[in-house]
Amino acid sequence: MMPDPSQKRPSTRPASPKGLAVPRRLGHIWIGPKPAPTGWMESWPKMHPGWSYTVFGNDTLTGYPFRLRKLINEYAWRGAWAGVQDMMRYELLFRYGGFMADADAISLHPVDELLDQPRAYTVYDRPETDKFRGVCPFLACEPGNPFVSAVIDELAGLEPWELRKPEVSTGNRFLMRMIKDRAPGPETLSIFPTHYFIPWQKSAPDVWYDGPDRIYAEQKWGTSTFAYNRRNGPSSEIVPAEELQQRHRGLIDRLAGAFGDRQGSDREAMALRVAAAAKMADKVPGLLSRPDVVEDIAGLNATLCAAMAEAGVPVRFQGLHYYRHMQHQPLTEGKLRTRSDGLRRQLLGWLGSARQALVIGYDTGHLVLSALHHNPKLQIVATDAMRWPVEGDEDPPDRARYVPVACDWLARRFPDRLTIKAGPEGDLPAAIGGQVPPGGFDLILFADADIQALRTLMALRPLLARDAVVVAATASGDGGRRFAGRLQVQDLCHQVLADTDFGADRGSLSVFQLDRSDG
Repeated sequence: MMPDPSQKRPSTRPASPKGLAVPRRLGHIWIGPKPAPTGWMESWPKMHPGWSYTVFGNDTLTGYPFRLRKLINEYAWRGAWAGVQDMMRYELLFRYGGFMADADAISLHPVDELLDQPRAYTVYDRPETDKFRGVCPFLACEPGNPFVSAVIDELAGLEPWELRKPEVSTGNRFLMRMIKDRAPGPETLSIFPTHYFIPWQKSAPDVWYDGPDRIYAEQKWGTSTFAYNRRNGPSSEIVPAEELQQRHRGLIDRLAGAFGDRQGSDREAMALRVAAAAKMADKVPGLLSRPDVVEDIAGLNATLCAAMAEAGVPVRFQGLHYYRHMQHQPLTEGKLRTRSDGLRRQLLGWLGSARQALVIGYDTGHLVLSALHHNPKLQIVATDAMRWPVEGDEDPPDRARYVPVACDWLARRFPDRLTIKAGPEGDLPAAIGGQVPPGGFDLILFADADIQALRTLMALRPLLARDAVVVAATASGDGGRRFAGRLQVQDLCHQVLADTDFGADRGSLSVFQLDRSDG
């Protein structure tokens, strides 16, 4: 049975005789598409009637001049709202001071007596015996707290693609590392015992703190218990899944729109490129039935299958945009995946209309092979990092084994028109050396864009022509279609030239002009 925290002995922590050292500013952050848990949030202003109260919502997210804007926008694009909230919290507390309550916590007692000095305050998130113990994002501080400033400085040194899960990059574990590294003194930071604000753990919901100290709040673990946006939850509003997606897209549009009109400098030239790509896409069915192309595809397939058989390993190809993923029969016995036809046409349309192309992620090599047949004047530089981005996959395709085989076959088949390597994308500029064409590459294609694509694009940006287009695709899901939005919220993308979702198991694609205003 849950104990009554009002019967607990008051905390022995002294209150400041002259009032709070932290401003009486109470705040909540609630951002993203889901309705706010007002049933929990309202307990805080009721318990603190003498405090000002502000809910920082989506208007603050999209309109406040955050120093960590590029990181905030990246997490917003991913839908990692906990990370967005972490960084907003740090900057708002540093600027204004006050107490920022968790939206998924219920206030049980005023916190005035805890905030006895001008310093930052947080709470351990787990018991001392837990090896994964960390600290929660800051609860309170005075304006300009030096340790909160150091946290913001540390985050400001990150690039968007370096962000991992919020807990690791911006939240509990990140802050614990900062505390261990910087060792702030008690005059700068105070850490409350876990039970002050977390009287029970999500791993043991029936076990409550039952000691002598007062409990100030009950953490409800809203995300972990899937409490949001459901019946009998902390909000009176329930939003359908389709509307949630629309709200998310609307937020991304607002974040992107903050940078103004992104139309490129030469709209007429871009219109001609779109028309040229469409014309080449119309020719793809004929291309893939040509005897010379069919013969080359068969030769590549035979080489790949022979290499896998010689190694004595099961056939597990990704089959990117050409064959069914992880098919059980060899490629020599498989047919082109008809569900990929629409996306495959568009990819070959854009590649075939280019002059000098960079291809990132060629997998079994069929896309590169077809594009070089499609446009006899096309020159391609291609690389594949051989990584498989699906974490925890117990049976991944053996990309490290078959990608080098495809690389060698293609290099022999097209020695004068193809520069190809198997290895990290970051090694590509050094690998191609002086082979960058005059004026740069006019197209860069991410054949299966993953979380590393933004980092790769920024590394290769100096190699691109001023009129270059970026083509981002995914073999399944909508990641390719959404990639332009990712660049827009970083103020890196001009007009979107194509934006197509072919369906959950058919993939997606976006094509856009990269902003090269940096020269």
